[in-house]
Order: sequence, then structure tokens, then C-alpha cells
Amino acid sequence: MPSNGLTPAEIAALIKPENHPSRLSLDELDNLTADLSTSDLEEVVATLGLEHVARQLPPVIERLFLAARMIAARPPGYEGDPEVDALVRNFNFALYERAAQPRRVPTAPSSPEVTHQAGQTRVPTAPSSPEVSPVTTSARSLNTPQRASANGSNYAVHTPTGTVQTISWFEAGSLSQSRPGSTAHRLDSPSRVRKPRAAAYAVFYRGQVGAFTDWTRVSVSITGHGLAIYSGFSSLCAAQAALEYARGKGWTADAPQTVHDPTPLPIPSAYDDNPLNSGGNHDLWYVVCRGVVPGVYRSWLECSLNAMGVKGNLCNKFPSREAAERAYTSAFRSGLTRSIPRVLTLA
Repeated sequence: MPSNGLTPAEIAALIKPENHPSRLSLDELDNLTADLSTSDLEEVVATLGLEHVARQLPPVIERLFLAARMIAARPPGYEGDPEVDALVRNFNFALYERAAQPRRVPTAPSSPEVTHQAGQTRVPTAPSSPEVSPVTTSARSLNTPQRASANGSNYAVHTPTGTVQTISWFEAGSLSQSRPGSTAHRLDSPSRVRKPRAAAYAVFYRGQVGAFTDWTRVSVSITGHGLAIYSGFSSLCAAQAALEYARGKGWTADAPQTVHDPTPLPIPSAYDDNPLNSGGNHDLWYVVCRGVVPGVYRSWLECSLNAMGVKGNLCNKFPSREAAERAYTSAFRSGLTRSIPRVLTLA
């Protein structure tokens, strides 16, 4: 039962035009249905009739549509709730696309997309000191916001039939990947701060894997590789230690790749200090929903090593460990976590 104490049948009765001559505003409708589960939404829709809901309640049908798409994108063999799965099978997507009136939002010029778009080849600039995130030439596919937009939605999903907003990166990513021609982007774009150059560098993926002190050598090695993963460190020893640690985890291009079954909760050792996160910003935590090893990580470098170069990757950053764990647990329970080996390219 939702927090307002009303049952789905009572909510449907309130929404019916004959029971509410003045007609509820969209905000009032949204508040009534904001915390309904998928099964409760199904009951409301069944009571009102899908055509009525599609015409009158865009916020409701958007959430139902997102939920159905998320469930439909679950990995093969996933056994979900039979009632919810039945909802997906019976959901009239064609009717939604004809009748729904999604809310339009402006597109920020610098907004990243979920689906990777191959960019032009350019000579990369030297990454910064170990306190900053690793530099990847396609990092825009993983950038995420730190604050919500004015209307409470962090992301917009653009489909061939319109635009839908959601507060969940994983919902936005799943929806955009399940519909051809769709993209998702964040609604805000935090500014970046430049850091001083590093003393040494480690190249983990694409280019020549190794630890170096000469940035020119790194630059020549990774030029032309849109998914190169590399980072700056305070010393050559630190760069070598980070490289060996990542290689031992199977996260580098020259390490064997294996599939790791997602676990219900991240293992405690994932939070220990290691050469990859020792210089990171521990005010932020990272969740890999789909990647080499799904889980919660303490640094952007660990996140990148588990997501970059993975087709269909999904990841996000959070302001606290608790928020990251909640997001990971929610994604795991929804069947959205998946281990996907990175496509190996050593050259």
C-alpha cells in the first residue's frame, strides 16, 4: 500500500472523472501514484482502462512503461514475479506510443549519451595527478550527475516517439538500450577542475599496457584508441602497483577474461584500500550495474576498469556508501546486474 494509505482501487476511484468533476491536476495525479509498485499500477490501469490512462495520466503510464521495459531487458533465464512478467507480456506498447504525451525537456549541449558513439581520433592530453578520475577518451558515456534537476528528474530518455524523464540512471540506460534509436542523457553538467600533471602513468586497456614516466610515449600508444583506459599517479612505483593489482583482478587487456556472477551485496574486501583507490575521492562511491564485475567501488578508476570497453555497460556515482549500496541492491533485485566480459584488443 502506498504511503498515502489508499489502495489502488481507491486511487482509481479518485481519478475517475465521474467521481472527481473538477479533474485532478497532473501534479495531484503524480502524487497519488508516485510510490505505487508495478503491480499496484497494473491494478489502477486495469480499473480505469489503459486507453483512459494513456490519454489522461502521462506520469503514470511513463512509470509503467519504464518498469515494463526494464523487466523486458532482464538477462535470459531470469525468473521474476509471475504477475509482473504477465504485465510485461500483456502491456500494449503500441498503444502507449500512440497515446502517451511525454514531457519535453531541453537537451544540454554537453550532455553524455548512454550508447557509445565513436568519436574522431585525436591526440589525448596528459591525465592529472592520482587525486582525480582516470582519463578515458570516451568518458562521456559514463559521466553522471551529482544533483537532481529542478523538477526532480536526473535523466532524460529520448525515444523515436518522445522524451521521458527518470531519477534512475539504470532505468534510463535500460530503456535507451532496449529501444533502437534511443539515447539517454543527464539534465545537468557539473564543471570539471583541472589538476596538475602526474609523475607517472599506467595504461590498463588499449594501447601498450604498462607503467611509464614519459607522457609522450603514453600519448603515442593510445592515440586512435577511443576506449583506452589510463591514469596518472604520484610515482612510477604507484603506477606499477596499480597496474599489477588490476592485472591480478583480470581488469587489464593482457589478463584472462572471465564471467563473474553478480552477488546480492558487494563483498567487504571491495572496500579495502588498494593501489587503484588510494588516491581517489572517497566522498564518492561508484556502482557498476553491468560490467566486468558488477558491484560497488570506491574509485572512478575501478569503475572504469569494470565498465569501459563493455558493450551495454551501466554505472553511476553516488555521494555515500549507503546510497551506492541501495542502488546496487535495487538493480540486483530487479535483475539488472550482469557480468559482461570486455572485448579484448591489445593493439
